[in-house]
Amino acid sequence: MDGQNLVDIGGADHRVRLFRDFDPLEPGGEVPDPYYGGDAGFEEVLTMVERTAATIVAQLGLELE
Repeated sequence: MDGQNLVDIGGADHRVRLFRDFDPLEPGGEVPDPYYGGDAGFEEVLTMVERTAATIVAQLGLELE
């Protein structure tokens, strides 16, 4: 989901947010399409997804406590 998809469904709320809202280095951005960035583009997106996913998992762990 990108920013326009978020607008189309009525915006963010406590249950709906963009994936990169949880990115610890660059919160609020969109996940870029790596297709046009060659191998480096795929590596960049993988790094971004891994660090953001780790933050989401940690946040979920805190919410369960």
